Amino acid sequence: MKTTKLILYVDDDPDDRSIFEEIVTSLGGKTITFDKASALLEALHSLDHTSVIVFTDINMPEMNGAELLQEIRRDFKFKNLPVVMISTSNSDIIVNTCFKLKADLYLQKVPNYGDMREIINHVIHIDWLNFLGTRENFFIDSHGKSRSHRPTS
Repeated sequence: MKTTKLILYVDDDPDDRSIFEEIVTSLGGKTITFDKASALLEALHSLDHTSVIVFTDINMPEMNGAELLQEIRRDFKFKNLPVVMISTSNSDIIVNTCFKLKADLYLQKVPNYGDMREIINHVIHIDWLNFLGTRENFFIDSHGKSRSHRPTS
């Protein structure tokens, strides 16, 4: 099943960008990758953002994924833009920070290509206009399972 969404992905790791792009392409999608959050943010302002999904790594130099998320959410026109955080970390503090900053989903990076492909396929085919993100479906672990994270103070 093809997706008509444009997938923007930022990660400072060139191998992760290459694998992500290969997965999205194999699913019939179109992706643009970036090595810096500031470059993705600049491109976002020049695109028809109604057909975009943003995936962002969290641990990056200069501007990290949480900071990028804050910048995106500051702009009212991006209020409904799907933003998916992606990281190897499953730290409750990091996951809950991203939830509080209004990310739509948090994916734990999966070392297995097939599993990662399945998770990305699921995410890019979500009906984002009707998706209701909750604490219970926010975090998708390295096994592709949605699960709740404990709120932190």
